[in-house]
Amino acid sequence: MSLTAAIDSKSTYRSTALRTVKIVGASLVVDVFLLVLYALIGEISFALAAGYAGLSMAFCATLFSLMASGRAAAMGDPAATRFQLPTIVLIQLAGLLVAPQIGIFFLLSLFLVFSFAALTMTVKQAVMALFGIYAMVSVCLLGFEIQPVVPVDTLGERVVTCVVFSLTLTRMVLLAAHSSRQRKLLSDRNRKLAESLARVEKMAITDGPDRGLRPQLDRDRYGSGTRTRAPSRRHVHRCRAGHGLFQAGQ
Repeated sequence: MSLTAAIDSKSTYRSTALRTVKIVGASLVVDVFLLVLYALIGEISFALAAGYAGLSMAFCATLFSLMASGRAAAMGDPAATRFQLPTIVLIQLAGLLVAPQIGIFFLLSLFLVFSFAALTMTVKQAVMALFGIYAMVSVCLLGFEIQPVVPVDTLGERVVTCVVFSLTLTRMVLLAAHSSRQRKLLSDRNRKLAESLARVEKMAITDGPDRGLRPQLDRDRYGSGTRTRAPSRRHVHRCRAGHGLFQAGQ
């Protein structure tokens, strides 16, 4: 790989990593905000919110490092989904174990986490990840006998729970809109590429055999040793004579 290509690849990895971390980081900031709201009404301690914030920062830093360095792409996982999904799921389940009194927050987060990860997974990978999440949640609910609670006893709890539900749903809608926009951009690019290829083929066919793109296409297809040569005048005369179109003396 040339130095220019290596620099371009590194720049691409870095820009993709930065874009991904911005999206993930923004969602985690919302999570920390919601946990602070729960702390303000006395449902959890501020230490839990701070711990969640610290884990989120470490997660984003590791994610950026994996993607920007190209290590994730080298492992066949450009979006580092194999790192993102299990790590975030474990953070949510740990929160569920530590603070089941706001269990609805962590369970709703699992929906959001999986929706984001599914954008970069195949159907087989998504099904396997889904059953993995089923198993881990079952262990928490059945093995540890965790009883997630929807805090609605007081007015403050009901307000915060409504905010949690609203912001979670809003993020899922925004994620779906982002996915739809990316698919449309990809579709437009594919359409433009197909149109460009069609124009090139048309030019190669309609141009004469001794000019335009056809000789270049022939050289590309058969090698530089093949060349297009115009027929000689003697050859043209012979062809005409053979078809009765040549008259002697003309």
